[in-house]
Amino acid sequence: MDGINVDLADLEESRPILKSKRFLNNGKCEYAAGYSHLNELIRFNKNMKPKVIHEPAECSFIKNKRDLILFGIRSKPESSDFREAIRQSWLSEPIWDWLGFEIKVFFIKKDRSDVFKIAFIIGRPEEVDLTREMQLNDDLLVLDFDENQYNLAYKDIGFYKFIKRACFVADFVFIGDDDILLVPQNLVREIEIIKSAAEIQAIGCLIHDESVDRNPESKYFVPNQFYSPKKYPQYFSGGGYVVSLRTGLTIKKIKKINIKCTTRIKISHSK
Repeated sequence: MDGINVDLADLEESRPILKSKRFLNNGKCEYAAGYSHLNELIRFNKNMKPKVIHEPAECSFIKNKRDLILFGIRSKPESSDFREAIRQSWLSEPIWDWLGFEIKVFFIKKDRSDVFKIAFIIGRPEEVDLTREMQLNDDLLVLDFDENQYNLAYKDIGFYKFIKRACFVADFVFIGDDDILLVPQNLVREIEIIKSAAEIQAIGCLIHDESVDRNPESKYFVPNQFYSPKKYPQYFSGGGYVVSLRTGLTIKKIKKINIKCTTRIKISHSK
């Protein structure tokens, strides 16, 4: 595996407590509880190209005057309760009926103009059997990589690849986490803003001038070998953002380039 070659010796010199937290597990160097996120960092593969284990059906949608909006919700294999809560709450039929939408399968059709499709994006299920959920719901995009903080960006990349491969007729893309509460009326309003203003192609919580976390005790720890600047560039919080399809595919291209470059940011969002 091609990792990022984190200098653990240098790290332990600056943080002596790390030495007491390190142990051998089946011949591999690992860190104990409280610092176990460093194990994910050690195993990180900068050249990983996750394969698709399972994906929803293609968008059987004939382009017309309606807008197609795709929901990509980041989730973990064990978070089935969260996914079901979303299906039963802010993506439930009564709410969208109240807004003038009709829900069929995973398309939410508005009598006038809008259609929706949902996909939950998760990493490789190690000890979780998703067979039943896959049979009941055609909305799981399962990718072959370990679930951890440092691999989060691969969920966005995998979702955009799915869109390009199977749902290229989409007009808008919403990506968010499974622990958010989305207000449908607000999302409809933001989409109308994007549609009416040519200079606005994406809406979300814009984070700027945020310092990179260099504390190895933090799960958001990013070493210099990972990303050397002291500040992150501007980015949307991963909690949720909506973009036009054109902008979304541009983001996908940028992330693809970043995987191959020396300067990479491998976390889709921070604190």
